[in-house]
Amino acid sequence: MLNTFSAAYRGVTQAKNKLIATTVASEIQERIRNMPYDDIGTTTGWPQGTILSTQTIIRSTVQFSVTVKVDYIDDPFDGDALGTIQDKPVDTVPTDFKRVEVKVLWEGAQHGVVLTSRYAPRGVETATDSGSLFITVFNASGNPVPLADVTVTNDTLDPTISIQNTTDIEGRLQLLSLPPALESYHIVISKEGYSTDTTNPVTPQNPNPEKPDVSIIAQEVTEVSFSIDVLSTLDIATVDETCSPLGNIPFQVRGTKIKGSNPPQYKYNVAQQTDENGNLVIPDLEWDSYQLSLNTPGHDIAGFTPPNALNLLPGVYTNLSIILYPHQPHTLFLTVVDSGTDTPITGAQVHLTASGYDRTLVTGQGYLEQSDWSGGSGQTAFINPDQYSSDDGSVDGSVTTGQLMLASTQIANSFLESFTGTANLDSATTTADWNTGIGQLQLPKQGGSYIPSAIGQSVRLNSEPELITSATLTATDQTFGESITYYLAADGVSFEEVTPGDLHTFSAPGNDLRFKIILSTGNSNKTPVVEEVQVQATTVQFEASGTLESSTYDIGAAGEFSTIDWDPSFQISEVGADSIRIQIASNIDNTTWDFVGPDGTDQTYYTTPNTQVASVHDGDRYVRYKAYLRTEDVSHTPILSHIAIGYTSTCTPPGQVFFDDLSNETYTIDITQSVYETYSSTVDVQSTTVDTISLTPLP
Repeated sequence: MLNTFSAAYRGVTQAKNKLIATTVASEIQERIRNMPYDDIGTTTGWPQGTILSTQTIIRSTVQFSVTVKVDYIDDPFDGDALGTIQDKPVDTVPTDFKRVEVKVLWEGAQHGVVLTSRYAPRGVETATDSGSLFITVFNASGNPVPLADVTVTNDTLDPTISIQNTTDIEGRLQLLSLPPALESYHIVISKEGYSTDTTNPVTPQNPNPEKPDVSIIAQEVTEVSFSIDVLSTLDIATVDETCSPLGNIPFQVRGTKIKGSNPPQYKYNVAQQTDENGNLVIPDLEWDSYQLSLNTPGHDIAGFTPPNALNLLPGVYTNLSIILYPHQPHTLFLTVVDSGTDTPITGAQVHLTASGYDRTLVTGQGYLEQSDWSGGSGQTAFINPDQYSSDDGSVDGSVTTGQLMLASTQIANSFLESFTGTANLDSATTTADWNTGIGQLQLPKQGGSYIPSAIGQSVRLNSEPELITSATLTATDQTFGESITYYLAADGVSFEEVTPGDLHTFSAPGNDLRFKIILSTGNSNKTPVVEEVQVQATTVQFEASGTLESSTYDIGAAGEFSTIDWDPSFQISEVGADSIRIQIASNIDNTTWDFVGPDGTDQTYYTTPNTQVASVHDGDRYVRYKAYLRTEDVSHTPILSHIAIGYTSTCTPPGQVFFDDLSNETYTIDITQSVYETYSSTVDVQSTTVDTISLTPLP
């Protein structure tokens, strides 16, 4: 009963207030009716006059808000200002009458009271020296925007012009009988929750405005259109390749819409920075195609998720993840799209080649990679790219940066030849006199004279299968003014000239150490002689096998895994078959590590590069690999220089690839995808290079 009474009481109160509001509106219209025609206008609108645009009136303790709007109206009976009415002339005086709208609102009123009247001037209209301004406002789709707020000002006139009005249901506003002025009417179009569009004056900062302040010409119509729409919000996160947050990243956001040109003056060009958690919300953005660039030298942009988020539509809240990699001096960021729809293409193979470089990445696919193990073991989570979790002590990644090999032991060996025996004589090659009777190497005689030149060469000096990397040769000799040249070979065939007493590092290491001596004379009565040769060699012996377990890769979310690949693709024959074997372990709890091969069991291994990863890993987030190295010949080792496991997840942007290991040179790009034509071209990589490539669908 009480609720019913309250509702009835409120109804009576609203009816009473509406009656009072009607009376107030009628009184105002009556006062206007008695005003001179030229005074009918508002203090902030056009035509200008003495009527207050807004005021508050209190009646019976109720506060009423009154808004008055006055507009010129062009009666089509005598034509219009544009001359668009058939069989009617151009109306050079389109200010036929004024329309006055009085709107009264009060607390609790949804629509209030609106009274509209028309007021015509006395007498016949005559030509004037004024002009007209027709404004049209539409949105991003080209549809009219009604009730858009229009502000027109001109400070060059006396008195100055200041008009505030709104567009009609068709997004139009016609301002008639304006005083002429050149490029000085400044127009601002706005609406609550919408973007703003304006004309712009010529200034030193913007000497060539895209939409300059407009001119009003006597007895002419100036038409100008504007575009506004609902504002949008961009929610940005800066993350690494595993979607882990990267905080305090500064960057620049710039739209493509301009206020002026030569030089370009962008409507939006603002420096931004994510917070310590890598987050930033940018509200009140106009629809536009935005560009984003880093203001920090420490990172490179490797992708955007979703890739089209910077093409901002009106009235949307868009989340954008910016994927960052550690900065490299020369990088290439490619986006591959459909030529007809600009949709990013997933699964396109992007093959990039140059002299000494050959790499293929797949769009929409991330990679768990490692190409340096020199930092050693002890790293649980993959943070530093040159470290790993553990090894068995039989592998080494520190000898040569970028190469993982079997651990080795260096052994010093010494070999002496005094020419008193023939155990080291290579009789098939030696032409010199290996004289065991007198214990020296000398030129042989022919017809009682020494021949001009001869060679003395040894067989293999070492017996163990170690790798020989360097050696020092010393000799006891007498030249007698003639010539002796010494050579060493570590592989048995590639003889390299050496200087006695100097350490020599072999350009062709091997496990077959030999010496060669060339004796020469220019006097048939003289021969140089070598009495003793000693070779001190540094040999390397590798472990027969060894293992390494990687740190934990976190791909940020559940993923699916594609292929495992590594370099080099082939090993030297001396190490034997399957000298590099890989197993993978994955989970969702970052705890259980069960390493398996391509059949999903611990009994098999990945032995061939570019092999499909077992499906048992799909749906997991955390990943490790284990590398098994082995050799059949301990003087040689297999070498692993790069390993990559392909995957897809919410952290892998579709249609994009990022090459971060490049040089300042020209590369060849070949892109293939099963339903698109093959694309081939070249690209000059200079510092950070960004490009978008369109593929044409097959017919």
